[in-house]
Amino acid sequence: MTAKILSSLFAGLLISAISAADDIITLKSAQSVRLEVEEPSKRIGAPSYEETYQSRNQLASAEKMLKNLLPKILPGTAGGNTVTIKVGTNLLGAKYKLPKLEPEEFIIAFPDAETIVIAGGAQIGARNGVSEFLQRFCGVRWLFPGEAGLHLPEYAELKIPMKQMRGKPHFMHRNLSWPYPFEQRKDWYNSGWLAFNRNRHGINMHHNLHELIPWKIYGKTHPEFYPKELGPNPPNDRWNPVLNAPGLTEEAVKRICEQFKRSPEQHSYALGMNDFPRFEGAEPKGINSIGMGNYSDYYYGWVNQVIAGVTKQYPDKYFGMLAYNTVTDPPSFKLHPHAMPFTCIDRMRWYDPASAEIDMKRTLQWREKAARLGWYDYIYGDKNYLVPRIYIQLMVKYLKFAAKNGVTGYYAESYSTELPTEGPKNWLVMQLLWNPDADADALLTEWYALAVGKDAAPHLRNYFAHWEKYWREKVTKNEWFDRYKDWVYFDFLDHNYMKDLNWANITYCQKEMKQVLEKAKTPEQKRRAELFMKSWEQVKANILYAMQFHHPYKGGSEARIFLNDFNRSDSLDTNAHPGFNGWIFWQSFPGKAKAVWEEKTGVDGSGALAVNLDNSSNAVFARAIKTSPRRIYRFRCQIQAENTGTDGRIYVRANWRDKNKVITHRYNLTKFLGADLRDGKWHTVEIQFKEPPIGKPILNLHIGTKGVRKGVLRIDNTELSVVLPAKAQKKSM
Repeated sequence: MTAKILSSLFAGLLISAISAADDIITLKSAQSVRLEVEEPSKRIGAPSYEETYQSRNQLASAEKMLKNLLPKILPGTAGGNTVTIKVGTNLLGAKYKLPKLEPEEFIIAFPDAETIVIAGGAQIGARNGVSEFLQRFCGVRWLFPGEAGLHLPEYAELKIPMKQMRGKPHFMHRNLSWPYPFEQRKDWYNSGWLAFNRNRHGINMHHNLHELIPWKIYGKTHPEFYPKELGPNPPNDRWNPVLNAPGLTEEAVKRICEQFKRSPEQHSYALGMNDFPRFEGAEPKGINSIGMGNYSDYYYGWVNQVIAGVTKQYPDKYFGMLAYNTVTDPPSFKLHPHAMPFTCIDRMRWYDPASAEIDMKRTLQWREKAARLGWYDYIYGDKNYLVPRIYIQLMVKYLKFAAKNGVTGYYAESYSTELPTEGPKNWLVMQLLWNPDADADALLTEWYALAVGKDAAPHLRNYFAHWEKYWREKVTKNEWFDRYKDWVYFDFLDHNYMKDLNWANITYCQKEMKQVLEKAKTPEQKRRAELFMKSWEQVKANILYAMQFHHPYKGGSEARIFLNDFNRSDSLDTNAHPGFNGWIFWQSFPGKAKAVWEEKTGVDGSGALAVNLDNSSNAVFARAIKTSPRRIYRFRCQIQAENTGTDGRIYVRANWRDKNKVITHRYNLTKFLGADLRDGKWHTVEIQFKEPPIGKPILNLHIGTKGVRKGVLRIDNTELSVVLPAKAQKKSM
């Protein structure tokens, strides 16, 4: 055991008095607290894969929480005795004759007036108990990521009832994706916001077949393990192995067993399909519930074989996987009892009753086939969306359904940014994953009051309620929602979800956020109010950016920047990346289409750029342009989509790179060609836009396809101009 005195860390505070009267322990200073943390056992073998997502030493995380937070809560000075807080696992609990606990379970016990015992079944249970202690008895809340999100009430004295309590979570896997930027992930998972709000990486389940059957090991010796059209040096996750290839299952079993031998403490292995929908080796059995070919029997049959092989040697190991894309639906047979699929669906689709019914039915069908079941959700907002994507009441509804119908794992892609743009959304999710029966409305009332104070709270709540109403009443009724409600997740690169925004939205939000700023009282409330205002100012700039696209300026003259009529044989630039002098062609793996200059096609028969889409994959013509702030740009081009059918999408897009040349997907502005423009005739397509609210952007114009695998796409007469409104024209005269 290691004993550590907080007084050695926070000099200058005197020892406080601690009294136990009427079964109450009264603390008057953190200086009077002695902290004893169980020494963690030594790791056996190599680090496990779980440690990528969650530190093995959760006792250190628990210790860090207490050492960092208690002195801020109890800064008082007074003389008296010392009380000891002991933190540990079942080993600690046994010394005090406490019951043996499950790994995540905890007990907070009070053996005497000078001892508090926080014991977990395992290290993570102890961390859960410390978080409970800080929240229940100390009033600490971590409202959103970052130091400003910490609510730390300061006490002259803290009274703790000496009443033993015990707790455990409902969901065994409770996790959100790491924040943006990615470099913050360690603190996020191990001692930061997510850890304090009691996350757990319960089982490995992500895309992993490229790691299980890596090309660099088997590409030359066992080419039969891979799709025939894969080619040399393929990207990691844009393919799936041929699951019924001779010897592949045996090799997979061997490699997994070797991993468990290297890392005996690793309790699970990910069998998640790669991030690619197609499989070779079998034909799909019809269409699944999200409109894709159904490979579930093929894939899960292989999963069962692999698990059966591994558990002969390692009977206590478990296997997670993604019920995703072409394997979203359950197979016709039961899964191995050690398998845990996570069904991957953006559940904002529950706004559509028919889509909600499909997801509920699919969940119940999965429960008949799988002993364990998880949900994989897509709740991200401000990293990908330009306005707060708030649908809290819907989330409460579907999480309660999940809890009541056998779902015990939940993972969501959220990718929080440095600003609290999404408000209480992620915080509330974490509370409901711990206790899905909690009163969500009471939790929200507390969150708003703690965030900015009781006077400002109604205005902040109104602000986020406005966005919830916008998504519920506006977005669900436009073509964006209908277009993507049957997809795995909604397409945030299509900004048509913003088409109904106008000045009324800006006026209302500005009024409410101004009230938040004016009515916040304490320094910490004012600091948070300023962050919320900063996030709103970014959202407002995003709205104005999108309004230029969806509500373009009418009239004015144009000052042309370029016109490409493609009447020369060198019209297509051969560079690999978009340049400033002409158009290039690019396509994603494993496309093999080639773009060409055609001499006798085009609007007037003088030439055009063309690509045959039969062997294509996300084919794009692209050109880079330097732009200027505050200017309005108008881009028009002529497009011919010949024999392309109506599957997939053909589009014109204003794409942007930031000052570091990184693509900023969230600021894409896209116009799609409807079926009426894919009739083999030439059509003019026009978009209008201005620079996004980021520093020194570079414009990339795209004319491309996604999911179109037949026919020919031709482009001609691409023209970019600056729009000169009437006032600007008068000034220039």
